[in-house]
Amino acid sequence: MDVFVGYFQDPEDLPGLAHFLEHMLFLGTEKYPDEGQYHKLLSEHGGKSNAYTSGDHTNYHFDVAAPYLEMALDVFAQFFIAPSFTETATDRELNAVDSENSKNLQADEWRTNQLLRSHSNPNHPFHKYGTGNLQTLKEIPNSRGIDTRQKMKEFYERHYSANIMKLVVLGTESLDCLEQIVRDKFQSIPNYDRSVHVYNVSPFPRTHTMQSIFSVPVTDTRTLVVMFPCPSSVKTYKTKPEHCVAHLIGHEGSGSLLSHLKAQLWANTLTAGLVPISADEALFSVSIGLTELGVKEWQEMVVVIFQYIALLKHAVTNNRVALESICEELRVMDTITFRYKDKAQPFNCVIKLASQLQVFPPEEVWSASYLMTPNMDHISQLLDLFTPETLIVQISSKQFDTIATTVEPHYQTRYLSQPLQPELVDRLRKVTLLEALRLPEPNDFIPTKFDLMSATECDDVTGGTDIPSKVINDDDIQAFYLPDTSFKTPKASIFLELSSPEVYVSPTASVTSALFSRLVSDSLVEYSYPAEIAGVTYLVSHQSLGMNVLAAGYNDKLTLLVQKIIEKIRDCSIRTEQFSRVKEQLQLEYDSFSTQPPTQLGLFTRSHLTETPRWHINQYREAVTGVTIES
Repeated sequence: MDVFVGYFQDPEDLPGLAHFLEHMLFLGTEKYPDEGQYHKLLSEHGGKSNAYTSGDHTNYHFDVAAPYLEMALDVFAQFFIAPSFTETATDRELNAVDSENSKNLQADEWRTNQLLRSHSNPNHPFHKYGTGNLQTLKEIPNSRGIDTRQKMKEFYERHYSANIMKLVVLGTESLDCLEQIVRDKFQSIPNYDRSVHVYNVSPFPRTHTMQSIFSVPVTDTRTLVVMFPCPSSVKTYKTKPEHCVAHLIGHEGSGSLLSHLKAQLWANTLTAGLVPISADEALFSVSIGLTELGVKEWQEMVVVIFQYIALLKHAVTNNRVALESICEELRVMDTITFRYKDKAQPFNCVIKLASQLQVFPPEEVWSASYLMTPNMDHISQLLDLFTPETLIVQISSKQFDTIATTVEPHYQTRYLSQPLQPELVDRLRKVTLLEALRLPEPNDFIPTKFDLMSATECDDVTGGTDIPSKVINDDDIQAFYLPDTSFKTPKASIFLELSSPEVYVSPTASVTSALFSRLVSDSLVEYSYPAEIAGVTYLVSHQSLGMNVLAAGYNDKLTLLVQKIIEKIRDCSIRTEQFSRVKEQLQLEYDSFSTQPPTQLGLFTRSHLTETPRWHINQYREAVTGVTIES
């Protein structure tokens, strides 16, 4: 069940109220007063439940063994008809909300997100703090004579209306049967004919752009995020201009923005795409993982980003055929992906569909994410929004420790905020095309053959068995093959294990193997990125017994990629500056290891204590400093 209301509707004096309501809703109803009835029913019949609160959605979901679906739906429906909101559960759930908030306090993603919100327009609800804690939901309200539980009940009565709810039920029963069950169980939900909230102000008007925000992360990571306010993708979901632009800016092939930034030793990674704010608003974001040098040269990187944007604006009018061809490739791949999409997990499926029903027509809710008819005018309109006047820059690095003296109140993130320097803004307004940047070449990895082997052809190879057949067996190579005739998709997986006991004989050997695996992957990026876009992925990793290669995707071009990976492993040519950049990235991960979640630290410690040999992270940290390109 997706309710089209979230913490954007929180009262200003009760941050986290919608989230608190999400917690309280599960705990008893007039029909089923036992607070534990719902969870007991699910746990006894192989089920689970969860919920989340976002800016304008609150989503409740569960799964259960098929024979108990109707029973569970009857209990579930009552949460939206006559919940109890018992006083006995109030303090317990306030503590649960506070605990949830506490686990996020050291998570850089949550910290930087809230920091951005605090710099948005205070007249738009995006600026709010949505999680809540004991201070915002109990201590401060109590000091002001505010009854949080009563305010929560009023919030429920004001906003929880049937006309802004979307329900998705997946079961083994027939559609007619499921429909009847839903009508019987949910028809009593009150309908107050509430309107969907529309915000008449921008979260980032011109008074809140042209700013740079420097912050200090918990982990030793370095990130540059360049953002532009823009409309959400809801109204243009059939043309998807943001998909086309994100594909071009986020491309990693030859002539790409990332390729140039890597060559300058400024960046390791780059992603681009739309960050939703509401049904109407979004941010187009370019996020870059920086090197140490990249932190110092962040202004030069922003200039290069604008040079790539200038290239795209130029292409819309002067190289339209090439741009249309690239977008057509995306359309073709979206169609192929939808046609051969793997079956989704039911639990995740209903969560996504319920949310999407709020913005997409029911007849297109399955396909909305894949529909695409490229429109150059829509792309041009989006690119026109990317200007120095709408720019927001967020930079995170330990290097800002001495200048970041202001503290964000909810996550205690230290930061410095200031307007963009006039000299930088002037440069951005006058950028010219950069010769090193160009549009992607045609993608040769897009599959064109989707024929499947017949059962007879499979039996000819395997002898009719359903276990892997050994097709090569000699002193150096053993190869096994198992055809799939069950799922009937033109996809394949290739797994290679290159055995060598030398890779784990010492901490230095292990670190050297890890570096080599990363260097192979880094050297393959420009070649393999088009394959990734075309649904063919790979992973090169090192293990205690050697090196592993996993490649999977559409069968048509899969072997081309695997052959290139093998050639690169055999003949990898490593440049000095490339080695330095990849080594620095690995060192940074070792140095930041202690900031991982306790669960991960516990699993690592368990492995270190129970496995032999098992090198410790401190040994890796010491060993990596001595590894050279000659190693």
